Amino acid sequence: MANDTLMPNACGTLSLAFDGSAIIAELWGASPWGQRDIRVYDPDKHIVEIAENMNTVIKRFFSQGMSAEEVAKRTMFPLDVVKQYASCFDK
Repeated sequence: MANDTLMPNACGTLSLAFDGSAIIAELWGASPWGQRDIRVYDPDKHIVEIAENMNTVIKRFFSQGMSAEEVAKRTMFPLDVVKQYASCFDK
């Protein structure tokens, strides 16, 4: 998997380009809290999960017009934590 690379696609998200040796265990999915991920097998057949960090998830939800209360409910993060994230995005 040494030649595998993460590449931005037209939507500004990341696509994983495989050298042909990786086997996808589970295609892109989204958890109930909105985090997108993919699972692949490494050369030793261990499952490796590649996922958005929650900072990105929360920022995406705010950019989609969700309120802090809606983001907190969806992500299951405390409202005060979501508001702290929001204050960082405003800068």
